[in-house]
Amino acid sequence: MVVNQEKFFQTKMETKLEELDAKEKKFISMNAILIEKTLEGFDCLVRIAELKIHPKTYEYRLEIAMGTDLREIERHSREIALAVASPTGKVELEIPIPGRSLIGIKVPKPSREALEKMISS
Repeated sequence: MVVNQEKFFQTKMETKLEELDAKEKKFISMNAILIEKTLEGFDCLVRIAELKIHPKTYEYRLEIAMGTDLREIERHSREIALAVASPTGKVELEIPIPGRSLIGIKVPKPSREALEKMISS
């Protein structure tokens, strides 16, 4: 059975994006799409539910469709890091987030110069 992703999930971004500059907003949005599409390519149906901004990382919190194998998401952490062009070559996974029915993917923040370069290309 194919689940319609748009109807299955409700998206709610809790972080106040109006506090960020336009380039950072674009970067965050691009990464959210890249994370979803990358995992979708491995038959992992996910949806960004929340965004938490830490001093050195962006934490994307994802809802996952019932039946999605969490090990499959863990196996593809390198592909996620590649898709979002992680400055360290890695992302940190928190599967599951304690006390929540979400998983977390922490992406290191790029330097200001690297952010400008990524957005302009």
